[in-house]
Amino acid sequence: MLLSFLKTLTSRMFGRHRSDASAQFELGVASHKSGQFAAAERHYRAVLQERPRDAEATFLLGVACHQQDRMDEALRYCARAVKLAPGNATWLASVQNL
Repeated sequence: MLLSFLKTLTSRMFGRHRSDASAQFELGVASHKSGQFAAAERHYRAVLQERPRDAEATFLLGVACHQQDRMDEALRYCARAVKLAPGNATWLASVQNL
C-alpha cells in the first residue's frame, strides 16, 4: 500500500504516470479489440517490462505483430509464449499456422 502510494506520488512529481502491468494489459486488450495494433503492442511491451515471463502478453504481442505484417517478430513472440505455457493447444496451433 505504501509502496503504491510512493510510486504514484513519484510519478506525478516527475510528470509521468506509470500504470502497473495489469492495467497495461487491459489497455492492450482494449486497443487490440478496437484495431489499434500499434497501441496494443506498446501496452503488451510495457507488461513484459514488468513481467517478462507473462505468456499471455507475449502471445498477444505476437498476434499484434502479425496483424502489422511483421511475421518474423510474430513467430518469435508466439513461439516464446508456447514455451512459457506449453499446455496451451490454441497457441500451439496458431504458431503452426504462421
